[in-house]
Amino acid sequence: MRLRGIGAFLALPLLLAALFVNSDIASAQEGAASGGPKAKPKLIEGKFGYAVKKPIVGAACPECPWGAMAEVVREAMKPYGWDIQICYYCAGSAREARLVSKAAIATPPNNPSPNDLPTPNGPIDFGITGTEYLRWAYDGTNDFAKDPGSPQRQLRAIAKIQEPTWFIVAVRSDQNIKSLADIVEKKMPVKMVATMGIGGLTTPTVLQYFGISEEVVKSFGGTFNTGYDRNREANVFVGFG
Repeated sequence: MRLRGIGAFLALPLLLAALFVNSDIASAQEGAASGGPKAKPKLIEGKFGYAVKKPIVGAACPECPWGAMAEVVREAMKPYGWDIQICYYCAGSAREARLVSKAAIATPPNNPSPNDLPTPNGPIDFGITGTEYLRWAYDGTNDFAKDPGSPQRQLRAIAKIQEPTWFIVAVRSDQNIKSLADIVEKKMPVKMVATMGIGGLTTPTVLQYFGISEEVVKSFGGTFNTGYDRNREANVFVGFG
């Protein structure tokens, strides 16, 4: 995504992460993980779970917040004889809460490649996600309102890790936008990126307040996308970064 000459931004702090566990899981059991059709995923075989001090944590890539937190937990538990197993492909906001609540098999990447990190072949024992997703899964609301078996009352928070991030509204300086309200009032054909994957209802609520939606932006001749793409030009960004 190209955002040159950023002229203004608004940043608000958000506290993100929680370690959580499915309290119904007494110990993890061996299971089969489904692989991608084009290449064989790298799997770690063996016995996993709390009983053998090798629970599997659902996380993200090592450079991602959820993955970095999982590696910190792994190193912190080593002196106590625990060998935390990390699934680096088991993150995804609401998805992570669903995986833990179901004690799902750790998922290798959808499109395996030679550079992938290995995935432990067993059920996920605990995970890391945004606190809002854990709460919504427990209550059976928002993203989880239509999930079968909701609410997920067996979930338990075991730690809250406060990691500051920022809610950003950025515009390219040549757009002469002083407020998001200008887009609607002037019917500007902006090229907007509004990220929805982090922060729950924050971005949709901000857009709704200013009367902005995909339909509205496109009606002005603009474009509206909900994800990053370095090869796609944008002049307005709304979301967490």
